[in-house]
Amino acid sequence: MAGSDERAAAFGMEEVRAVADLARLALTDAEAATFARDLGRVLEAAQALAALDVEGVDPAYRVGAGAEDPALARGPGAAQARLRADEPGACLDRDAVLAMAPDRDEAFFRVPTVVERT
Repeated sequence: MAGSDERAAAFGMEEVRAVADLARLALTDAEAATFARDLGRVLEAAQALAALDVEGVDPAYRVGAGAEDPALARGPGAAQARLRADEPGACLDRDAVLAMAPDRDEAFFRVPTVVERT
């Protein structure tokens, strides 16, 4: 699979190091090389999917629908009737929740700074 390794090399060590830095991960050279290869393969798979002809395919289609539940076998989107309505419900009491906070500033939670980049 030489072609696969060549495409994987397109996702280089610099990109892996940059993403690892953003995620605050310390990677060895071997780990970075493994991630570069693996991420290259993921990108290759995404390119293969992007090349597929999906003309006429319903975007809500569920692969394997109907195998476990006959109600889903009526076609794409048939599961819609099984979903509950998206309606607002009861909210938490702000004062009760803020009373449990370890640190607060009036009506807001106070949290420690986790990103200090210049």
